[in-house]
Amino acid sequence: MTNKTLTVNASSPDELSVQLSQLSLMETAQYKYVALSISGPDVLVQPFNIPNIKIKDIKTRLQMVSVELLNLPADQIAFDYQIFSSKDGSVCGVFTCAPKSLINRYNKVVQDSGFEVIRITAYILTSINAFYQDHPEVSHRFCLLDFSRDGYINLAVMHDLKFELLRKVAYDNFSEALFEIKQSLRSACAKSTVKHFDHIYFSGDIPEQDRIINEIQTTFDSQSHYKDAQDVKRAQNSQHALFSINLAREHVVSDEVRGYLLHGFTALVGILMVICLWSTFSIHQSSQRIHQALERGEAQSYVHQTKN
Repeated sequence: MTNKTLTVNASSPDELSVQLSQLSLMETAQYKYVALSISGPDVLVQPFNIPNIKIKDIKTRLQMVSVELLNLPADQIAFDYQIFSSKDGSVCGVFTCAPKSLINRYNKVVQDSGFEVIRITAYILTSINAFYQDHPEVSHRFCLLDFSRDGYINLAVMHDLKFELLRKVAYDNFSEALFEIKQSLRSACAKSTVKHFDHIYFSGDIPEQDRIINEIQTTFDSQSHYKDAQDVKRAQNSQHALFSINLAREHVVSDEVRGYLLHGFTALVGILMVICLWSTFSIHQSSQRIHQALERGEAQSYVHQTKN
């Protein structure tokens, strides 16, 4: 097994279990870690822009919001957040939360399959990361339309590292999907000082894909880009990700901590080797002194006997 990371998208622990069980022995041997992007009704992503708050108080405030959203005690919630900016007393960013029991189930599936979980994040954030690699200009205004799951669209609008819109849009057919997208984007433009999109990103299995992309692109006069599920999966291993949120932090030893532990272990082994060598040398020296003392004692005894 190598130190390579396997990237997987899943909407439930059962789906993850099926995907991992279908790996061949050769594929299993290639990977040690799993980076997981998850989606589902209990995996919540929320932007925040909180005025008049200190950064040290952000975590507590967001945890209180998570308790309200999931209707669970704080100690039963897996939670992580990322701050994008802090100025004029306001703190802006995004947070993700999910039931800790759900994250533990995902982690157990990974461990039972012989891997270690290295990251669990929300699929929509991974999808944005995939496009961010190609267009890293944070000052641009862009929209993401993610069709990764049947029946709803993940819709996000970001500008200058701030979410202007983040919602799930339910739909039953193509016409309804197109209507909801147009209404949501027009509403976002009406509320923003910037009225255009530099890029519109599409991902997932889009119904009548060419038609919906052409209509949205024409309506909003923007460049459009498309990535499929495999493109999004590959983005999880990128070193140039916009989001660093990880719901599995308590299950993971970070690379930095691994480095500290490795250096500490190496230093400890070195110290033990020095102690062993010093002990061996000391025992040898003591043995020589004892041997010499015994020899002197025998010589003195022989001289004493000769004189008598």
